[in-house]
Amino acid sequence: MTATLTKQVAAANMTDAEQDMYDTLIMLFTHRHSKDLHDRQISTMNRLCKKYKEGFFVNDLRKLNQILGFVSALISEGVLGFVPPTCEILRVSCQTFVKETASEEYRNFSHICETIMLIGRFLGSPDLGLQIAAGQMLVTYASTPYVEDGQSAPVSYHHQIIEKSQVAESLAEGFGVRGATSPDRAAFLLLLRLALELSRTPELCGQLLRSGCLPAILDAIGCGFKTEAANMGLEVLWNILDTHIRAVSAGSAAADELDAAATVGALGGLLQALL
Repeated sequence: MTATLTKQVAAANMTDAEQDMYDTLIMLFTHRHSKDLHDRQISTMNRLCKKYKEGFFVNDLRKLNQILGFVSALISEGVLGFVPPTCEILRVSCQTFVKETASEEYRNFSHICETIMLIGRFLGSPDLGLQIAAGQMLVTYASTPYVEDGQSAPVSYHHQIIEKSQVAESLAEGFGVRGATSPDRAAFLLLLRLALELSRTPELCGQLLRSGCLPAILDAIGCGFKTEAANMGLEVLWNILDTHIRAVSAGSAAADELDAAATVGALGGLLQALL
């Protein structure tokens, strides 16, 4: 989910103040005279989202991460006025992260991982809007093919990012908030969709199991034959089993990880019984 763009062109119409918007916002959150000026902070967040509505720059993610950290803490403290602008940041993050050079993503690997990790933490938010916005961003990121030099990469760089970003753990927290019995069916289905995207690589399959997502997936299967939740739950379970079989056939260490995370044989028996 990246694109190459000359930043000088994008910045051509910016005033100096707009170019320093990240620094201004960080100062508003940290300076002793402005850290409690929430209305001004929220207003600046809205301006930031409007300015970068086509996508945040990869080189700016380090500063964006600081902002996400500040607002996450404030929301946890009950300052709910930050929920709408934070949701808007998450929606903008669904857009392509813009890079200036081909190697920029690799040089900013740790910052991108931190961005995805911070967004993932909103999956466990009791606020439905925040949870859905975070889920939509992560599903989009995980399902978008990574393209470099006009060619789709055989191994998704986005999945490599997600593997390092503790998303499976955050997803388990999300399932704890919106389970199969939750009245917020759309949120539960979105979390299942994310689980489905995470079940496409051996490492992420192992993380799903180790983080405790399996009970929610089994609950989804129990939602009823031919329901959307059951279909997605079965597909996730099948992906885990298929990954295990392939790993065993290849003599991969991933097979040991999957066995250690859960009894895959028992899952196979369950799947057979369900079918």
